[in-house]
Amino acid sequence: MVTAVIYFDTSNPDGFVSALDTTGELFEDVQGFHGFNLTRGVEDPNRFLLLAEWDSVENHRAWQQSHVDQFLGKLNPHLSSPPDIKHFE
Repeated sequence: MVTAVIYFDTSNPDGFVSALDTTGELFEDVQGFHGFNLTRGVEDPNRFLLLAEWDSVENHRAWQQSHVDQFLGKLNPHLSSPPDIKHFE
């Protein structure tokens, strides 16, 4: 199991959360995806941490190749910088 740790710095936190709520269809029936958990920064409420569970980095990268443009297209209007993505086992 691999966790993709993704930090999002937002310019519009409420808009970001609303936009993320509309991305569910991009994760339906995706090979190796087990779900994600979003948390909001306490000291910096414009910062979010998304933990996404995947079977492997390869599964995540395969999803990125076909869906990342749609995913970020929904989120980018609410971000102040590109997301920072790292993988952990």
